[in-house]
Amino acid sequence: MEDGRRFRLGDLEFDAASGELQGPLGPSRLAPKAARLLELLLERPGELVSRQRLQEELWPEQHVEVDQALAYTVRQVRAALGDDGAEPRFVETLPRRGYRFIGAIEGPVVARPDAGGRRARGRGSVVVVVAVLVGLGLATWAALRARPSAAEVRPVRVALLPLGERGLEAANVPLTEALVVAMTAQQGLAVVGPATTGALRGTLRPHPLLGRELGVAYIASGGYRPAEQFLFLQLVRVADGKHVFARRYRGTPEAVRGQLDRAAAELAAAATAGTTRPAP
Repeated sequence: MEDGRRFRLGDLEFDAASGELQGPLGPSRLAPKAARLLELLLERPGELVSRQRLQEELWPEQHVEVDQALAYTVRQVRAALGDDGAEPRFVETLPRRGYRFIGAIEGPVVARPDAGGRRARGRGSVVVVVAVLVGLGLATWAALRARPSAAEVRPVRVALLPLGERGLEAANVPLTEALVVAMTAQQGLAVVGPATTGALRGTLRPHPLLGRELGVAYIASGGYRPAEQFLFLQLVRVADGKHVFARRYRGTPEAVRGQLDRAAAELAAAATAGTTRPAP
């Protein structure tokens, strides 16, 4: 663990290196972006961390619907801390500007060696310095060899069409909004959401044609069917029109909404891998 990356927040302790939050009810682990957001706030307690700074740190060079993605990530942080956006104890929203951490912080917590450890380190300081320099050299060489090209790290562009047929908007609009937020939180995706595709609800135009017009590699679509009580999601590859993902998520709209983080992760995995998955 790196010094300065563990923080005590009252009866909670946050390890920014692992994203783990330890509290009275045991440990929990934040999603990577939520953990990084919390770390950014803790690095500047009581100060504004702007929306632009958070966007640059969390979604560098990615085309995402930042308002929705940022709000979703902040909700993850608040849920982990047991915080309430209406009456915050930890994370305060400054409308249209950003966020700041307002809770008490004891830390960062730095591990301190005992006297024996200091003496041993003093005797072996030359060896340690040499080992560190050699390790840094090897790590730099390995990183340069493993560094991906710009094409390899470019996010996959996916368009999400509005879920559901016309006449079923009451159930499907909230699910569409929740799903686009969950998708924008996924690594490796650049999501074109309802702000662009809103007029395409119930369209019968071929997905490959829509995909080329929208400039995306995949089209995600589907809808919640109240009579059968399930959400159907599919992902079509624009290049050849093939389905690479199709699945049903069963339950009431509320129950289905609780499954959308998993659905977004599965869509992201299918888009980045391009593997075919049959509907169960």
